[in-house]
Parts: sequence; structure tokens; C-alpha cells
Amino acid sequence: MSKKTHGVHSIIINSIRLVLVLIFISALMTESVIVEFFSIVAIIITFLPAILHKYFKISIPAKFEVLVLMFIYGILFLGEVRTFSQVWWWDTTLTLIASLILSLTALSILYVLYKENRIDTNPLFIAILTFCFAVAAGAVWEITEFVIDAIIQSGLQP
Repeated sequence: MSKKTHGVHSIIINSIRLVLVLIFISALMTESVIVEFFSIVAIIITFLPAILHKYFKISIPAKFEVLVLMFIYGILFLGEVRTFSQVWWWDTTLTLIASLILSLTALSILYVLYKENRIDTNPLFIAILTFCFAVAAGAVWEITEFVIDAIIQSGLQP
């Protein structure tokens, strides 16, 4: 990554982190437990690529990292804080984007492992495993939303 690209990447990531911290402070003031929880998780996720690179030598492309963080921003800030979730297509769009991100994440991980000869398998099996991972992660996401709604009546399920 060039110095210019690294600088832009750092500005975007740190701006998103700042917004997430401000969202967390706002959630503390309004006593919005669900926003507090998701903002903490999102802040932790912003540091995940650096941790993966430092300890496991796994590099996540900067564009992909920014895309994931923008998705988290869309869930938190636009969906929960700004009540954008009242728009009929918002939940469907976020679910679609989450599915794409999860699929691309699984595919990227398996592709890197395949190219570095850490796994020896058929590319068709990689495609099937990617699909299964995305479906399973989507199911876990929906179950988590349901459980959170059942426990604290947060309104995550439309």
C-alpha cells in the first residue's frame, strides 16, 4: 500500500472510529443498551484487521475493510441512531449486503489459504464451503436478532 493510500485509509478508519465513539457516548446518555452494545462491538471490529495482521500475518485489503466498516456504520448510525430502519427496504438491503460481505470474507480466507498451499482441495469445494458459511452466518445473525428482541424488546426484527 502506498503512503498516500495508507494515509487516506487511516483517515477513513479513524473517522469511523471517532463516529463510533461518539455514538457510544450518545447511547450512554440516552440509555440505549442495544446501540451501546453494537457500538462497542463495532469499535473492536475496527481493530480486528490490525490484530489479524500482527498475530496471524493475514492482510485484509483496505477497500474491503472500509466496506465492512461502512456497513457497520450503516447498521448503527443510519439504522439505529437515525431511525432509518423505519424505511421498508432498509432491513432487506442490510441483510443483502451482510450476505455479500460474509460470502466475500469466507471466499477470501479460503482463497488465500488455497493459494498459499495451506489447504489442498478442489475449488468447487471452496465455493460450496463459502456458500454454507454465508448461509450459516446469516442464520446466526437472524437468531441473534430474534434473541435480542425477545430479551430486551429492541425492535431489531421488523
